[in-house]
Amino acid sequence: YFDFVNTRYKIETALPIILPVYMNTHVLLLNAAKILNVIFYSRTVCELGFLTAVYIVIFLYGIYLVLRALRTKQLWVNILIGFAVTIVMLDRGNTLYFGSLYAEPAAFVSFLLALGVFMNMLRFKRFSKYNVCMFFISLMFFMGAKVQYGLLSVLFIPLSVLMIKLADRKNMKRLIKIMTSVMIIVSIGVYLIQPPYLDEVTTFDSVFCGVLTGDENADKQALKELGL
Repeated sequence: YFDFVNTRYKIETALPIILPVYMNTHVLLLNAAKILNVIFYSRTVCELGFLTAVYIVIFLYGIYLVLRALRTKQLWVNILIGFAVTIVMLDRGNTLYFGSLYAEPAAFVSFLLALGVFMNMLRFKRFSKYNVCMFFISLMFFMGAKVQYGLLSVLFIPLSVLMIKLADRKNMKRLIKIMTSVMIIVSIGVYLIQPPYLDEVTTFDSVFCGVLTGDENADKQALKELGL
């Protein structure tokens, strides 16, 4: 696959655009990269290096926050933690996607950023408006990057409850409740607004690529029953 990666695409319009045939938070990062491309490179040719740069910036900030939350008073322990985190997070299975139009890297860096912010709030007991908003926005970008992640909001509600208990100000508790409600609405909304053809594509890919690839004697009747 990586011998045939296309890194340049024609730009139809220099303005940011979101089409109803494909609506998720991943598109927002694509548009951010497109704006940078138009400003610094070309109005007619889109170079995926700008999208990669957007992912790298978010990724490095997330790594910094995670290491900051795990920092100890002993230098050798910090070096060991930094090495372990680097080895895991810089796995090629993650970073190779940074140079593609797949939604996986958007979900990955968004979740990493949310994790880093949350760890810092717990470590330093700093529930500021910036931290709370950054945490929930990152989660919404994560859950909205791919349709199947949209229903994961129920798994993060316990974290919201924990944050409400730890926050020492009423206005901060109120903000956490508001952002939790917005997160649930956005995650369900992203799941519901997806066009029906995505289910058909998923079914086709699962059956054809997952089962029938390389099978020269596929039963035609079975294919008809599968809608293929």
